[in-house]
Amino acid sequence: MSELGVPLVPLATDLDQHVNALLTYQFINRNHSSMFHIDPNTGAIRTVVCLDYEKTPSIVVTLIVVDKGKPRLTSDSVAKVTINVIDVNDSPPLFSQSVYNTTVLLPTFQGVTVVKVYLFFKYLSNSNCFISFKLLLIYYIHVSVTCLRCGFH
Repeated sequence: MSELGVPLVPLATDLDQHVNALLTYQFINRNHSSMFHIDPNTGAIRTVVCLDYEKTPSIVVTLIVVDKGKPRLTSDSVAKVTINVIDVNDSPPLFSQSVYNTTVLLPTFQGVTVVKVYLFFKYLSNSNCFISFKLLLIYYIHVSVTCLRCGFH
């Protein structure tokens, strides 16, 4: 895609006429067909699998163009197309445990650490490294009742 979001399509020309001027676009490396499909008539390249920036941030595919004349002629040069994968937020952070319990003795001083929360990230790239926390405090109050007459609690 261009900076304006318009798909970029390779363009080749042939000075012949009629059938001899019809062109077919192909990948040189057939392995690229597992990730991309090239429209043989237009050269438009589309993905056939989900691409992951963390695994493959960019891919270079090499194209040739062949005419439909007799004999079929192949271009003298190749087109190298660099496909840059955009990093998206596809890997949520994971807490090291699902429940954190702590005890705080009251009164306490300001700034005292009461618990440390740890996060793990499958991937962390420079373009996607802002982390924010929201802390929801839930107080559990244990009430103990003691009978003053018999001491039962």
